[in-house]
Amino acid sequence: MKGKANLVTTMRVGYLAGGIFVLSLIIRLIANSYLSDTLHAPLSGDEPTYVNIALNLLSGSGYSMNGVDPTAFRAPGYPLFLVFVLFLTGKSLLLARIVNILMGAVTVVLVLLLGERMFDRTTALIASLVLSIYPVFVGISGELISDTLFVFLVCAFLLMIALAGDNARSRWAMLGAGLFLGWALVTRTELLAFFPFLIVWSYFHFRKTGTVGRALIFLLLPAMCFALPWVYRNYTLYNKFTMTTGVGAVAWGVHNPKTFGDWTLMGGWYPPKDSLLSNAGERPPALRNPATTYLPEREWDRQLLARAIQSIKSNIRSMPKMEIYKLRLLFASPGAVESLVRFPLFFFFFFGMTVSLIRRERRHTILYVFLMFPLLITLVSYTDPRLRMAADVIFILVGGYGLVNYVRWIRSKLGTPGEVPAG
Repeated sequence: MKGKANLVTTMRVGYLAGGIFVLSLIIRLIANSYLSDTLHAPLSGDEPTYVNIALNLLSGSGYSMNGVDPTAFRAPGYPLFLVFVLFLTGKSLLLARIVNILMGAVTVVLVLLLGERMFDRTTALIASLVLSIYPVFVGISGELISDTLFVFLVCAFLLMIALAGDNARSRWAMLGAGLFLGWALVTRTELLAFFPFLIVWSYFHFRKTGTVGRALIFLLLPAMCFALPWVYRNYTLYNKFTMTTGVGAVAWGVHNPKTFGDWTLMGGWYPPKDSLLSNAGERPPALRNPATTYLPEREWDRQLLARAIQSIKSNIRSMPKMEIYKLRLLFASPGAVESLVRFPLFFFFFFGMTVSLIRRERRHTILYVFLMFPLLITLVSYTDPRLRMAADVIFILVGGYGLVNYVRWIRSKLGTPGEVPAG
């Protein structure tokens, strides 16, 4: 009887996951083909850098944006994925966009499974339905950039952690978590800031079962296997261990005289038209006019970072206000209407987190620990709706949990028969 009940439960979850996947896929296809026509749009924004690297790898020109100069401006996680996709699709950008959309729909299913494992089916359903129609997730799914893959990998990592539970002896789940984490690291190198928090969390989460060492091995070794070849490759190019040459461009775009001089630009990325650097520019040298001589990419990155630091020192009194603006972009939106729409989400997020902490739900702690990563990156650099997607997944999951418990609490206050469930 117990086996039959488990089978019925599994089938119900399977049907639910299938329905959520189809719904998410249809919404994304409609939005990216009829509403914005992203599927047939020319490459724009960050897309050319990723696509050019992938095409150059396919043609044998190496990891380069212009086919001549090697680059470390973009981390390899998404370009290498794109190489595989373009190889299978005959270099069709349309089919590559559809693969991205499929991955976005699968991510919603991962959130459904994660929500059911960590919270309950109602919370999982609410969160997955919200993510099915969430504008940023829907709109960006058809773009050939790293964000959709990164969120997919983060959700897969969190699901593996949830499946492992409190005991790291679940080797396949812990190994899966480490592999997804490593791939995510080389997709967005700023994820490196999460690792100190992960190590501390692993110690407190697994010490009761005596599996701290095992957990760290399964989590950190796969991540190192992904990162070390990339770091070594960059060392051979620049004679310095580095994950990326894009730090200076990000820092200068956020912290420059223009952003400090215009309060409406604070907290976002707005590089000045004139980079103030001789022979450099606002973008990697390899993307500029090849007829001109430019600084080596590593030196270009170093000089932009130095100018950003100097700009911060010159405007140190404005930094507190700058940080407030950055946090506003993480938790709200630049526009009043968008912020008003997001306000209920964060009300229910904090309500859900409070319930979780009161009940001492240890399985939820990885979600709150992970939020330290986007919070830190926001304070150091910047954020926008696209870059906060991984954080939004957690906000929506915990917010759904908060909504469910808030409704139960209201019903109990109104005298609805029945005891408030434990979650």
